[in-house]
Amino acid sequence: MLFLSTVEEAHLSPTMTSDFKDLLIQHQDTFAKSYTDIGFCDLLQHDIDTADAAPIQQPPRRPPLATGTAEDDLIAEMLAADVIELSDSHWADGSYRFCVDYM
Repeated sequence: MLFLSTVEEAHLSPTMTSDFKDLLIQHQDTFAKSYTDIGFCDLLQHDIDTADAAPIQQPPRRPPLATGTAEDDLIAEMLAADVIELSDSHWADGSYRFCVDYM
């Protein structure tokens, strides 16, 4: 309950608390409802130029058994939220893999 902790930490008066709540409600479409609610912008599309490099084939790294189906559940949730998409490139082999760009 971020709202309640913010009000408590800021020591807002009842009037300011009400005004703050009204402002948040008025602009609620601006805020994410969950971590997968990241919005969407189709103004830009990019391609990764691999030139004439051949696709790299490596076996996937298996998640620890202790995680159970957590990884599959997260992938399904992100797919449903359109946060990630399946790849249809020549570099894809049909398996799920995370690709993290730290640049």
